[in-house]
Amino acid sequence: KLSKKRLASYRNLVRIKATLELKFTRDFTEIVAKKRPQLVPFVEYAIQNSEFEELQDDGRMRYYAFISQINDYVRVVEEPNGEILNIMENQKNLIRKNKGLL
Repeated sequence: KLSKKRLASYRNLVRIKATLELKFTRDFTEIVAKKRPQLVPFVEYAIQNSEFEELQDDGRMRYYAFISQINDYVRVVEEPNGEILNIMENQKNLIRKNKGLL
């Protein structure tokens, strides 16, 4: 588990990196982008404007952000190497749970 200081540093690096060109895994480009093309434009926004992040045990980072255009929350999953692995919508209940509303 990362310390709060190291996690904050990681978040800052990710936000800086997000302003650069994003990299995507082959699974993302071949599967996810085809299944959910309407969400692809929101990947960078979700990383830069996440309401909260979670660091998974395997080193992947999850970013959660509200997207007003679809009136829903999305989750973006980033590999430790910086490549984007996945984006999912319909995350409202998870957000509410993390905010203590469920």
